[in-house]
Amino acid sequence: MKRTRAQILVMVALGLVGLMAMVALAVDGSRVYMDRRMAQNAADAAALAMAWEWLRTNGSCQAAINKGYQVAASLGYDNDGLTNSVELFCPPSTGQYAGQRGHFQALITTHTSTTLLNLVGWSQLNSTAEAVARASQGTLFGFNAIVALSETRYGGTFGGIKMNGNSLVRIRNGGMFSNSNASRSIWGVGSATLRIELDPGFTLDAVGDCRLPSRYASLCRPGVPQVDYETWVAQLDEIIPAIPAPPACTVNMSRLSLSNDVLPAGVYCVRGDVNLDNVTMQGKVVIVSSGNVILDGDNTAENLEIYATGRIVRFAASSTFSAQRLRIYSTGGTDVELLGGARVSSGDTLIYLTRGIIDWRGNTQVQLCPPPPNDPDGFGGLVVYLKDATRAPDVIFRGNTENWMAGTFLAPKIPVQFNGNSDNSYTRVTCHGFTSTAGVPSQIIAYAVQINGNSYTYVDFDPNFLFKRPTIELLK
Repeated sequence: MKRTRAQILVMVALGLVGLMAMVALAVDGSRVYMDRRMAQNAADAAALAMAWEWLRTNGSCQAAINKGYQVAASLGYDNDGLTNSVELFCPPSTGQYAGQRGHFQALITTHTSTTLLNLVGWSQLNSTAEAVARASQGTLFGFNAIVALSETRYGGTFGGIKMNGNSLVRIRNGGMFSNSNASRSIWGVGSATLRIELDPGFTLDAVGDCRLPSRYASLCRPGVPQVDYETWVAQLDEIIPAIPAPPACTVNMSRLSLSNDVLPAGVYCVRGDVNLDNVTMQGKVVIVSSGNVILDGDNTAENLEIYATGRIVRFAASSTFSAQRLRIYSTGGTDVELLGGARVSSGDTLIYLTRGIIDWRGNTQVQLCPPPPNDPDGFGGLVVYLKDATRAPDVIFRGNTENWMAGTFLAPKIPVQFNGNSDNSYTRVTCHGFTSTAGVPSQIIAYAVQINGNSYTYVDFDPNFLFKRPTIELLK
């Protein structure tokens, strides 16, 4: 009996040791698991923060890493070496993304003190969480140089893309996309006179079908997935900044009329019309006007900003305007007009109308560079944004024009027309250190697009000139 009792005591003791080990693992293991889970969340946040900061600072790894440490610390991981260690890399130092630009690695190691396991010599358990994020800048619509967003109809006025006879469309490094499900989603009329030229590997993508001369049938790729129009347009509010608030007025006026004179730097708030004729604008001139703004004669500006709520901002017939920097903002129904013979040029341009249209008349010459990639207001590469339409207007590039607009031309609710004898076949365009040598470096995104007879449209699709859409993703 005594021997049996002794055996039982030994078995109980061994069982208690096993039970205590299991309890210790359960208690301390749970703490390690919770610590690792929290560390993983912090590593994810730090990696994503690095990616955003890298984009915001135009590729500064040091700024990205500093931001990552700041975010990790705010979540309780301060790299003290006692309870946690934080390692951040731009680009990653190990793994499948090692050395790849635009990738960011966060490693957070937790040092968890044990309780019960400490009794058997394990005073600390370590666990490492890893996250890898990627940042990229793409255009608003991939490699499509000309985009029609309408989901139905055709003809280039109410939907789809239409190219009429005796027009030439040449696109380098890009293609077209029509979101219409119509049988003539992309429609080419005039088998003998219509010319379409794309680089190898690029296509005319259509949700519906193409109706093209037989020699261009191989360029068409029908049946591509449709983009939800309302969703796509709605997300622009998250991508494109709102019109900035105008600065405080330094001069208040009932109207501003100036001829053969100098307009010094200042913020001119004008209740009525503004008429400038042969005026030199010095420094930063800001005009905030509830009337019409008319630019006539020969006007030059270093840095002109127009905040308009009147009916028209007009570049008068045969006038000349040149600027180093030009901004035209309107939160009302303002239209921008370029009358016949007007010559307008700017090295840094944005026309942003929440409601309104742009009208290019015959024989105008428009040469506009977009804001630079590091534009402080976040508009880099966006040359025109026509946000809304309260009626059924077109943006019309009329006949006999010689113009180019580098950058992204965005009019998601408005049809765009290129009319006869227009020519944007420039072979050399330079903006902000980037040079295009095969056409105008632009991306045209509209509700519908029509290219009419005798027009020549050469596009050199170069993302360096275009508005970028930041993309952040967590890879690991």
